[in-house]
Amino acid sequence: MKPATWADLEVFFKADDWVELRRTGDIHYEKELPGGEVLRSSRSSGKSGTAIGKHKFSEILRVQLKIDAKTFWSCVESGKPVERRVAAQAPARPRLPAWLARQLEREMGLRPDQLVGLTEDEAHGRLMAFRSRPR
Repeated sequence: MKPATWADLEVFFKADDWVELRRTGDIHYEKELPGGEVLRSSRSSGKSGTAIGKHKFSEILRVQLKIDAKTFWSCVESGKPVERRVAAQAPARPRLPAWLARQLEREMGLRPDQLVGLTEDEAHGRLMAFRSRPR
């Protein structure tokens, strides 16, 4: 597999229509897939020409981008977004607003699978109860 750089990852994010969320020491991105799944990733901001380690790059592809290396390089070279198929699913449940899901994950340490099935009111109530607990 050809070694990828952080600049290659940036090219991928732009070609595949990822949305930049914020800049910290890294640049954070998010992409909502056609089936409603939200992918999150980031790239190092000061190391554009630096190669990404082979194992790190494999993990980014598998866990964050959910594609293989061939698909990644095809997107980078063509500048065209990745074609992702929508799997047949059960009817979609109401989703929490992204800001609320992120706060529950950050502040309370909840995993995305623990948010499934929560209504917005339930999630907001849990967050408010957590914030108002004695410390």
